[in-house]
Amino acid sequence: MKRLAALLLLVAAPLLAQAPNGWQELPNGWSEIQTPPNAPGLTHSAATDTTTATGSIVAKNLTVSGLATPGSITVTPTLSKVGSITTVAGASLVDGDYFTIEYAAGLTVPIEFDATPGDGTTGGRVPYVFAPGDTADQIRDGLITLLNTAAGTQLTASSGGAATVSLVLDTPGAAGGTNTENVAAAGFAVTGFVNPTAATTYTYRLVARLADGTTTEAGAASTTAAGHATLSVANYNALSASAVTGAVAYDWYRTVGGATQGKIASATTALSLNDTGLAGGGETAPTADYTGVVTADRVLVGNGTAAQPSVAGVSGATTGLYFDPNFVAVSVGGTPVFAAFSVSNGGFRLIGTGNYYSINNDLFLSRPAAATLQLGAANAASPVAQTLKFQDATGTNANAAATATVKCPAGTGTGTPGACVFQAPVGGSSGSTAHTQTDALKIVGAASGGVPAVVLAATQSPASNAACTAGTITWDASYIYICTASGAWKRAALTGGY
Repeated sequence: MKRLAALLLLVAAPLLAQAPNGWQELPNGWSEIQTPPNAPGLTHSAATDTTTATGSIVAKNLTVSGLATPGSITVTPTLSKVGSITTVAGASLVDGDYFTIEYAAGLTVPIEFDATPGDGTTGGRVPYVFAPGDTADQIRDGLITLLNTAAGTQLTASSGGAATVSLVLDTPGAAGGTNTENVAAAGFAVTGFVNPTAATTYTYRLVARLADGTTTEAGAASTTAAGHATLSVANYNALSASAVTGAVAYDWYRTVGGATQGKIASATTALSLNDTGLAGGGETAPTADYTGVVTADRVLVGNGTAAQPSVAGVSGATTGLYFDPNFVAVSVGGTPVFAAFSVSNGGFRLIGTGNYYSINNDLFLSRPAAATLQLGAANAASPVAQTLKFQDATGTNANAAATATVKCPAGTGTGTPGACVFQAPVGGSSGSTAHTQTDALKIVGAASGGVPAVVLAATQSPASNAACTAGTITWDASYIYICTASGAWKRAALTGGY
């Protein structure tokens, strides 16, 4: 029987392997392969590592992962090798002296000095006809012309100063060869080709982007300490990186080195870049990943609470948004801060205890008591001066100022009109006694047919030499008093019966 069962399995195995729901052999036997059914409206792109849903996704926990953090950048300083020729005067040269410039492997410019009027060279060398009276600088200039003609686009010769020819290979990174000379004059010399001095540190970081512009955190810092001090098309840092699955573009940051730092290339699709001294914009490379994005026509989340907001950041699960049928609120560290209520429930509110609204961290609106708006933060031993100001006119065309209107509260019908009351503090009797706010000035509404009045609320009968501030006005039943100078009062008697 066992042999029969084994035979049947051997015969059926090819058929089972072809079935959508088949079987696979395991070390301990056979296991059924369950092929997941096709999910209408749900498609996945391996190229961009994204899954797109048409319709609804219902899940108790839904995790959206962003792009992977980019890896390090390969930084390769790419330099144009240099050499030089130190020339001497024609009187120091000997007919038949020669030197060779090797600008590439096996490619040379052999030059022989040929005394005027010139009798030719040996070995196919390029003749340079000179006269004994030529100066070292004249020899320099003649060699520059000859080399730029003979080497074409491989080499650039230029003046390196007195009696010096500067040689630079035209292709950055080209190896060049070894320059040699067979000139009798001790002052004549050739050098090169070697890399120019390169000991400057540069650091780069890569950021990946999605099509919607969101970015990953910057990848690891990648540094070279062998960059040229002044980057250019001749001496640059060649940058290369590996692709991030799902990314559509990349931002490149130079964080150390160069005349400027910041983003040196934005939204590039290539995975290589030559930093030829590209200008940085001063930006700081992002330190958080913003690519884990859920895009939908509508997103429904639970209401949450102040302690557990339904929308929160990974760096602070107790800081975020939470909801109620009548408001949306912001909680910071589990404490409610402010909320936007429905119009019927009061609109925008500061909530919680000790909350205030701050502008630039020096202008504050706070609520010290019920139905009280305070200009400034909570009372303190060293309060910050605050100013209430209205808009001014500007310009050079004698622009008129506008009118600022303060409206006192009004009633209806025969109800008592309201008043605007200005209070001022009266000092305490000791250092710790709080000042008492006392009515100083009232603007009082009037009944029908009357005129609103300005009322000096407090009365006093000061002595003629009582301490005062010039301009102070007060009254009692018999006089009006005016302080005309510090410590000097004058009064006018009041008469009645008219």
